[in-house]
Amino acid sequence: MKVWYAGLTNLSMILEIIMTFSVRVSNNVLQTTLPLLAKYDFFYSEFNVGILIALMSLSGMIAMIVNGIMRGDLRRYSFITGNVV
Repeated sequence: MKVWYAGLTNLSMILEIIMTFSVRVSNNVLQTTLPLLAKYDFFYSEFNVGILIALMSLSGMIAMIVNGIMRGDLRRYSFITGNVV
C-alpha cells in the first residue's frame, strides 16, 4: 500500500525532508562562519562585521515574510530555484 502525503510518495517526501534539512544546516553554517571570515580573513572592522551580519539577518527575515505570503506552488518553485542558484 502506497502512502500519499499531499501528492508525494514516501521517497519524494524523504528527499524533500533531506533537502530542507541541508538548506537549514548550510544557512546556520553561513551565519556562524561569515563573521569569522569577514573579521580574520578580510580584515573587516567590528562595525563592518556587525553591518554585514545585520544585513544578512534582515534579508533572511524578509525572505521568511515573503515565503509566508506566497502560494504553495510558487513557494515550491522559488525554493528549488534558490537551491539551484
